[in-house]
Amino acid sequence: MEGNRLTEKAALRKMEALLVEMDRAENPHDFEEKDIAFHAMVVDAAGSPALKKVWDSLRLVEWTGLSVAVTRNTLPEFAKQHWRIFRLLERHADHTAGAYMFLHIKNFGDELKQHYQEMNGNILPLPGSAVEKERTT
Repeated sequence: MEGNRLTEKAALRKMEALLVEMDRAENPHDFEEKDIAFHAMVVDAAGSPALKKVWDSLRLVEWTGLSVAVTRNTLPEFAKQHWRIFRLLERHADHTAGAYMFLHIKNFGDELKQHYQEMNGNILPLPGSAVEKERTT
């Protein structure tokens, strides 16, 4: 039992250090790397083979990158959502953390849907992307 607590504390400290790095990210690419690592840590910490399988099969790593590209949130606002998840995990509020994570992921889906509608059904190219710049010059 004590070994699990030490492992859990170590995992939480690693997660916290990652969130501090996320706060310092100066561009979407750096943020995306931290975001992907954070989600992977949460999936691993859950210890659920089923969750890990869903994470891998839905290729959520790639969706995480897209969420950073289309979000209307600033990077600090996006990071704050991850801190909320961390604080819930730290307090062992597992069910609340799960519910908040559901809303976090659902919000991305809503943002992606809105982006898709604004692009008249064309999800790509993303505004500001190299492809978009090439099309408009």
